[in-house]
Amino acid sequence: MNNVISPSFRNELLEGEFKVIYESETKGVYISYFKEEDLRIAEIRSALSAKIFSVLTACGIKNHFLCSNGVLEHKIIALDVLPFKFIVHSVVNEDLSKKIFLKPGLRLDKYLIEIFLKKENEYVLLSKEHLESLSILSKEDLEFIFKQCKRIMDIVFSFFKALDTNIYSISLSFGKQYKNEGQNFDLILADELTFKNINLSFTKSLTYNLNDSYFKIARKLDI
Repeated sequence: MNNVISPSFRNELLEGEFKVIYESETKGVYISYFKEEDLRIAEIRSALSAKIFSVLTACGIKNHFLCSNGVLEHKIIALDVLPFKFIVHSVVNEDLSKKIFLKPGLRLDKYLIEIFLKKENEYVLLSKEHLESLSILSKEDLEFIFKQCKRIMDIVFSFFKALDTNIYSISLSFGKQYKNEGQNFDLILADELTFKNINLSFTKSLTYNLNDSYFKIARKLDI
């Protein structure tokens, strides 16, 4: 592992199930450390996420990824991450089928975007109006995020289509990057882009083996 500073000597800011966020030596920059029981899977997650973020950057999508920092780490922009996730569906899965009464596996004519509030170990479904009433995001902010979600889905879908792999949904997080330590901010894409938040559709039942999928994509991308 080619890490600049060992995680044991860093100031830990946040630990999740699959990542740890540390302070870096640079103001406004954090270190995202990918963790997994299977070290090879963690390496693939790190490399895959870096690859997708790089593609998005080339397509003009602002995101928190700066560069890889060894095989298990990314340098990322320090953000005030919003407590919401935006799930973009292109195909009806089992959970969505129960809400909109459409057959699982049906491809949607246009993307359907759900908003969830992250609350401890559960996610609460919200509407745009809920977010506006919380005064965290304006109507204009939400319109921007929804446009970004659709554009990101287009790009990521094309990325995997080129690898002969289809995806049916993607879960996205955004954060505020404040300007000049004031109230103005840019909304940019955060978190990771791996099979932790990208769902594949290898079969009509929309089921797949997660680790096998990582290794399959790793071989296709030579990572």
